[in-house]
Amino acid sequence: MKLSSEGSTTVLEEVYSGVLMRTDEGNEIGICMRDDTLEINVCPGGTDTENWWRVNMQTGRIECMQEVDEDELRALRRRLKSIAKRRGKDDGR
Repeated sequence: MKLSSEGSTTVLEEVYSGVLMRTDEGNEIGICMRDDTLEINVCPGGTDTENWWRVNMQTGRIECMQEVDEDELRALRRRLKSIAKRRGKDDGR
């Protein structure tokens, strides 16, 4: 791993074995590099939930690396639409 700084920003290069950031509350995010991407592991309260994400460097999107249950995904989309609809009414839209 190479460590440098650019102004007030810390720059890490060649981070193939990973870096862990931890808050005072114990929440953690692990980041590591792969050949052409970054992988992120989100650990609320320091608990490893296998919540892995991959950064698609061509599109700039962050994608979940776990298999997604399609029924759960559809239910979540319905719930989000319902919340958005209620908020729109609450805001007078």
